[in-house]
Amino acid sequence: MCSIDSKVAGNHLVSAYVPFYGRASASVRANSQRFVGSDCPSVTRRFEVVVRLGAALLLLCGAVLTRPGVAQVAPQPDILQLGGAVLPGIGFQIGYVEAGPAFTREAFAYVDVAPRFGSNREELQVSAGLGAGIRVIGTLETLTLITPRVWDFHLGFRFGPGLNFAAEETRSDKNQRFSLFLEPFGRFTVAPKGEQIYFLEGGINRPYLRLGVWLAI
Repeated sequence: MCSIDSKVAGNHLVSAYVPFYGRASASVRANSQRFVGSDCPSVTRRFEVVVRLGAALLLLCGAVLTRPGVAQVAPQPDILQLGGAVLPGIGFQIGYVEAGPAFTREAFAYVDVAPRFGSNREELQVSAGLGAGIRVIGTLETLTLITPRVWDFHLGFRFGPGLNFAAEETRSDKNQRFSLFLEPFGRFTVAPKGEQIYFLEGGINRPYLRLGVWLAI
């Protein structure tokens, strides 16, 4: 058994600061000689190992905690976009949006009704399209160029077929019932309280202005 120095037995312990870097080894040896007699090399080595492991753990924790933060930009769930629409008539829009961190894939249906009091005749236009867009703010967040925000702006294109119906159709109207459209669009989304997402969208396919909500599906 190793005998403990009389000063140690009298609880007269001398505390020493153990730095994290190159001086750790020298400080450990000095502390070991103070705490433990020179005739106890095995205890001294164990004490040095414990202190070195502790210092290494503290260094590792410090490196992790001081690492620059990265914005947690995760893909949103699949979205049902649902809203009312105006111009030139009144109508609605319903569609599916697969919203990733930087891009979207979309499928939509549009309905626009131009009532008689708003034009010379009643018209109904129904159209459907596929498309894709880029999330401008989401892309900047993904690249950690800006901090996460509760709003976003999307730019994209949709294309697809459309059908037009009129109350008093002529032969020419019937011949031009079917059409194809290519629509650039812009969409602003915002979650005021970080939960429910609302959108405002504009495009060149009827109806031109759309406003509504995003619902997770």
